[in-house]
Amino acid sequence: VLRDPVLRDPVLREPSGQTSLPLWVIFLPILVVVLGLVFVVVAVVARGTLDYAGVQNGAKTSFTEVTLNRLKSEVKKYQILLDETPHDLQVLVDGPTEAKAIAKWQTIKARKKWLVPILDEVPQDPWGNDFVYKVVREQFEIRSAGFDGQHGTSDVLVVGSSDPY
Repeated sequence: VLRDPVLRDPVLREPSGQTSLPLWVIFLPILVVVLGLVFVVVAVVARGTLDYAGVQNGAKTSFTEVTLNRLKSEVKKYQILLDETPHDLQVLVDGPTEAKAIAKWQTIKARKKWLVPILDEVPQDPWGNDFVYKVVREQFEIRSAGFDGQHGTSDVLVVGSSDPY
């Protein structure tokens, strides 16, 4: 009359006649489910972190391109106003240092107060690095080292006076 193999096995039957399952039969499925959930959570968090880092670097790269183009536009504004190229980006904040340019700057400042200073401060790129500004024969170039902070690598961002925009 005992058709259940657990009930027929005398080892699994308690002395009182009641049956009990071994603990591993109960805990093994629970352990498998818990380990599966842990694996899924770790995979989702790791993937989310990697995707977030990629998205964030993409956003920072886009923001850097916008900032570089803004700096380029401000340098060109300075060139138009003073007929010279600034020797560094700090000049866009402090004003010119040469006597001829200072006189012209003062004239512009008196007439169009909203133009001066051209920048409130020289920004850094989103990774906390200073922009590199170089002038060669009235041509300028502004660079960001990119997310790795190293110049000369593939992630360096550059704008210059010879660029069409």
